[in-house]
Amino acid sequence: MIATANNAALVIARGAKLNAAGTLANPIVFSSEDENFTGEGEWGGVILSGYGVANECTSSDSCLMEGISSNYYFGFGDEPVDEDTTGLTAEEILALKVDQQGNAKYSSGSLSYVVITEGGTEINVNDPDAVANGGDEINGLTLYGVTSATTINNIHVNENYDDGIEFFGGDVAVSDIWLTCNGDDSVDWDYGFHGSITRVYIEQGDKNGAEDHAFELAGNPNNYAATPLATASVEGAYVEFKGDNADADTDFLFNLKEGTDGYFNNIVVTGYTTGTTQDCDTISSTNITSADFGAMTVDCSVVDPTTFSPSGSSSFAKVASFWTAPACN
Repeated sequence: MIATANNAALVIARGAKLNAAGTLANPIVFSSEDENFTGEGEWGGVILSGYGVANECTSSDSCLMEGISSNYYFGFGDEPVDEDTTGLTAEEILALKVDQQGNAKYSSGSLSYVVITEGGTEINVNDPDAVANGGDEINGLTLYGVTSATTINNIHVNENYDDGIEFFGGDVAVSDIWLTCNGDDSVDWDYGFHGSITRVYIEQGDKNGAEDHAFELAGNPNNYAATPLATASVEGAYVEFKGDNADADTDFLFNLKEGTDGYFNNIVVTGYTTGTTQDCDTISSTNITSADFGAMTVDCSVVDPTTFSPSGSSSFAKVASFWTAPACN
C-alpha cells in the first residue's frame, strides 16, 4: 500500500478486519509514495482497533484514538452482548466476550510478513483527547483493544517517527517482530495490555532528541490502580543500541511506568556501552507488583538491582529480518 499524502493513515475500526498475508519472498509493504524507505514521518501508519479490554474505556466510548480525527474510538463501550452488563466489572464483561473455548470472539484480522515504513506523521495536532497520552504522532503499528482472536506475526516496522509498535489494552499475541530506526520507543504498551510478545528484534537509537527506550511500558497514566493491570510478557528479545547521542539519564532499556507488571525472559542487550554507559532500568515503585526478569544478558548499568534482577544469562540469538531495511538515518 502506498500513502500519497503525509496525513494519510490506514485505520481499521472496531468490527472491521485487515487481512494482509504476505510471504517470506513477497512481503506486503506499507509506505509513503516515494518508496525509498529512508524518510520518517512521510505518512501516518497502520492502526487496528478491536473490542478488547482497555482499562481506560470500560463502560462507554470514552477513548479516542490518538493523533487522528475525532469519532474513532476503541475499547468495548458499544459492543453488543447478549447478557445484561449492568454493574459488572471490566473482567466480568470480558468473560462475556469469549466463546465456550475461552477464545476472544472479535478478530481484527490477520497480518503476516508485513512491512510498515516511513510513517509517524502528525495527523491531528489539535487532538482533544488528553487520555491517549497527549501525543499526536502515529506509531508504525498501533493496536487499540486488539484481542487474541487476531493473528499478527512477522512484522517489520522501520523508520517511524514515533514508536515502532504500541498496544492500548487488549490481549493480542504478536510474534517475530523487527523494529528498526524508529524515532521514539520501540515497544510501548498502555491501558492494561495483557497479551504477549514473542521474538522481537530491536535496533534502538536516540533520534529526535527524545527519551528513547526499547521498552516503555505503563498500566494507565491517569489511574495507576486501573484494572486489569498491564501484565504482558516478552519472551525472546535482542536489543541493539545504535545511537550516537546516548544519555544515561533518558535512554533506558526498560522504562516501567506506574501500573504495569510484566514478565521478561531470554533478553540479550548490546551496544549500550557506546560513548557513555546507559542505564538498564527506570522503574516506578507505584503499583508495580511483579516485574519479573528471567534470563537476560545486558551491557547497560543496573540502577535498581533489587527490582531489576535477572535470574541468569540468555543466549537468545539475533535473526535477520525477512525484509532488508536501509541504514538508519
